[in-house]
Amino acid sequence: AKDLNIDYVFIGESEYTFKDLIHYLMGNDDIQITNGIAYIDDGVVVNKGHSDLIKDLDELPRPAYHLIDFLRYANNSSERKTVDIPPEFPYARIVTSRGCPFKCSFCQVPSIQGRYFRKRTVPNILDEISWLKEEYGIKAIIFDDDNLYTNMDRAKELFKGMIDKGLSMPWVSIATAVFRLDEEMLDLMHASGCSYIDIAIESGSERVTKEIVLKPLVHKRAEELVKYARSKGIFVSGNFIIGFPGETWEEILETI
Repeated sequence: AKDLNIDYVFIGESEYTFKDLIHYLMGNDDIQITNGIAYIDDGVVVNKGHSDLIKDLDELPRPAYHLIDFLRYANNSSERKTVDIPPEFPYARIVTSRGCPFKCSFCQVPSIQGRYFRKRTVPNILDEISWLKEEYGIKAIIFDDDNLYTNMDRAKELFKGMIDKGLSMPWVSIATAVFRLDEEMLDLMHASGCSYIDIAIESGSERVTKEIVLKPLVHKRAEELVKYARSKGIFVSGNFIIGFPGETWEEILETI
């Protein structure tokens, strides 16, 4: 479809593509954008395809936090009333990694961030948290990774680093892969300030989970970990989907 109100569309990760486009529009004709963008040229849609994935996330600059008024950011919106937003204020959103190697059939992450797990180093992350705390008085964190727990050793190193450097503060994580958790991980999460996790279960049916969703999750083990997290005072919510192709009504009832 064509929409003449849209000049450019970025495809995939666009930090470098966006920068190149800005320079090009400012008159630098030497800039050649080879991928990651689509546009209309003389009435014809030109699609350059998906951008290359950024391999070294440490090389990306910090977001332009100075452009955000943290004392007003989301402070008066309905977003502040949801459980996945820490009540402590101000808070910051941090992405420590991109991509997820797992093959959940419904997930959009591979089409944008890819299956190749790329991560910032733990010292790089801790430096940003410390800087946000000192510069902006940040009191809570939302980890917005596709799958923060893909590399369990790295996740534990991060939480230990927060504890050791006095950076423990309330934090939440979205789309938590419960099959990447264990009791040691939950202990460190709690000690570093975790107050809420949103776990991705999707279905109460073992068959749907394994054959349709393609998620390596064992429901009994997930139940044990949820109970353990709650015993630590971590609030837990779950993501569920019903109506998968091939799912029976009886299997839907297992989820409901």
